[in-house]
Order: sequence, then structure tokens, then C-alpha cells
Amino acid sequence: MGAETRNYTNLVWCFLETGEKTQAIDVLYEVWTGEKPATQAPEINAYMLDGKTKYEGPIVNKGNQVDVKLEFTDADNDVVSVDWELLPESTDIKAGGDKEDRPDAITGAVTYSMATGSAN
Repeated sequence: MGAETRNYTNLVWCFLETGEKTQAIDVLYEVWTGEKPATQAPEINAYMLDGKTKYEGPIVNKGNQVDVKLEFTDADNDVVSVDWELLPESTDIKAGGDKEDRPDAITGAVTYSMATGSAN
């Protein structure tokens, strides 16, 4: 029986499109080396869409607007900038890790956003 493969059709949060690493890379670094990286990415503590956590299954229906909230900590006490985009599921489905075109962001979908953070 062959190995099952999965081709993700949404962004995978290892690196931002601008090249900065995310907390996932910091965790991998610590697992592999036994040490925390010298510079750490912000740690996401919680996020909400329209007042619902990821455990409450928030869904944004086509044409609806959404309020978003993010809570984070940053061990390095860096200035953190947060930009929100709502993307539809990709329709450019490929296989085996082939590059897929990024869907266009839905303009005007995020009506209110708040990001709060502090140093660890």
C-alpha cells in the first residue's frame, strides 16, 4: 500500500510570504537542537473570528464581513505588525507539492481587527 499524500490548498504557516519565520519554525528548531533560537517569532496565544475561537468552528460565509482579534506574546519584545487578509479556498489544485496560484484576497471582508501583545 502506497503512502498517502496531502496537498494543502491553503497557506501553511511556516514562513510568511515576506520571508519571516513563524512560531512553527521556532518549535522545529528547538526540537532538533534542544535550544531556543536566538531570535524568536511572536507566539500566538489566541485568535477569534466574530467572537469564536478555533475550537468553536468559526465559518465565514461568502459575502459576509468578519471581525478578527489576535492575542500574542513576543519574547524579543519586537514591534509587531499585523495585516489581515481573508482568502477563499484555492481552486488551483495541483498535486505532489506543485506550486499553486494564490487566490486573491477578498477586499472589505475584515471590518474590525485588534491585535494585542506583550513581551514574554
